[in-house]
Amino acid sequence: GVYTSSVMLNGTPIDIKVTVDANNINDIEMVNLNETITTMYPAFKTSFDEIAAAVKEKGSTTNIGYDADNKYTSTMLLSAIQKALDKAAY
Repeated sequence: GVYTSSVMLNGTPIDIKVTVDANNINDIEMVNLNETITTMYPAFKTSFDEIAAAVKEKGSTTNIGYDADNKYTSTMLLSAIQKALDKAAY
């Protein structure tokens, strides 16, 4: 199934879409990411890509490492991914 959650960044909603099957997290992507966000927050997409890859590889958001300089962004993204995964559990 496909499950989504959202994060707000500078008043702009960004949707996180997680695609899962019975045993795996198959894909995690950002949708509705506008150019203003990527220009103003260039590390946001990079952080997301790193976190999404780690979550897919591990199959969970538990104990995912991230750069201390991006703690707020990383925890916000992990939380959004977990919210989408929580919807998949029902």
